Amino acid sequence: MKIVVKIRGGLGNQLFQYAYAKKMLVEYPEAKIYLDVSYYNKKHIRNLEILNYNLDSRIGIIRHENKIVSLLYLIYRLINKFYLKIFNREFRQPSILMSLGLWFSGKTFKYKKVRIWLNRIYLCGYFQDISEIRGVIDGIQQEISIYKSKKTDLYKEEILKDVNNLGVSIRCGNDYKKFGWPVCTREYYISGVNYMIKKYGSKNIFIFADDINKIIEENWFGVFSDRNIVYVNNLNVTEGLSVLMQCSNFVVSNSTFALWGVILNGHGYTVAPQYFYNNIEMRNSSIALDNVIYLDNYYGKEIATAIRD
Repeated sequence: MKIVVKIRGGLGNQLFQYAYAKKMLVEYPEAKIYLDVSYYNKKHIRNLEILNYNLDSRIGIIRHENKIVSLLYLIYRLINKFYLKIFNREFRQPSILMSLGLWFSGKTFKYKKVRIWLNRIYLCGYFQDISEIRGVIDGIQQEISIYKSKKTDLYKEEILKDVNNLGVSIRCGNDYKKFGWPVCTREYYISGVNYMIKKYGSKNIFIFADDINKIIEENWFGVFSDRNIVYVNNLNVTEGLSVLMQCSNFVVSNSTFALWGVILNGHGYTVAPQYFYNNIEMRNSSIALDNVIYLDNYYGKEIATAIRD
């Protein structure tokens, strides 16, 4: 059996896709598993980042595109786009396509073992479902934890000085806004930090952002002058995630990069936005977190809490 998982999007999405490849190793232990990274042969907003980590040696890399599969996946995505608009749910492909080895999805994909006729599977999608990949998270955490550089070590040393430190991952979202996604506001992050300070007494606050200069220039966190604000700067994306996952507690944006910081940490408490996707509350989604308080994306108003003290 040959199983190919297509990699696309930013690091957060790449990790969900890689996690599903790891899941396939468990489900099909005799199969040859590959990551298809041909999407990055062309220039995109996001780069191929995941290969910077020391990944599972049992998983191979394919750099050439299967044009037929890519065309069929494009057709599926167009159908899914219109299906979402009309029915407000994702299009589920017919079982016969799965039997042919074409496993396509949008945001989520529920694993269902079916008889495969042609002895190969192409998995294309985002696979954003924590329950589906829970069994492989520990292995991924170990692979990413060993990633080191002089810059990451300096930040990690600073983080370890305070057991109640706080990691704030901000998505300014210039690439999100044109698609109408629910980008979190400055008020959301300030409310989230306030909540964590009152609840857990966070003294050292580490700021991660896709536009850190904007955050510094506009002095988003000037109201916390009594705290040690550390702007995590001059790191690449893989270094940034390796540092973020070391934090004790979190305030996160609706970003899969931020989400993986929490997932790989495995403990602590999190402030998360009410809406991760359009019209779908995060607490009711496949990426709902444990030990979390949900705030409104725009005003930072408390919506719900799932924190267990």
